[in-house]
Amino acid sequence: MSLRQNIKTMLADTHDGESVSSKRVITFIAFILCCVAFIANMFFGYKIDAFIYETMAYIVLGGIGITGIEKFASKKDPDPPQQYKPRRSRWDNEDVDFHP
Repeated sequence: MSLRQNIKTMLADTHDGESVSSKRVITFIAFILCCVAFIANMFFGYKIDAFIYETMAYIVLGGIGITGIEKFASKKDPDPPQQYKPRRSRWDNEDVDFHP
């Protein structure tokens, strides 16, 4: 498998393997940005404000937590289509002559 296919599989929704989950994409982008900020701080001397880094870390942790909970959540079966049942009216049991 190629790297692109591995990333698409990682970002795929648990219920539908073909669609990409927006929560996972946002979490992945926030993780990449946290990694870039960490490397820029460690090796290149750029200073990242603590509140910005912590906010991005909270987004990553929240996204990972939500996607982890999705795996253990019960899957709801869709409701079966309801059949049309005609309503009973007050005229059903009575003989009514509509002709004048």
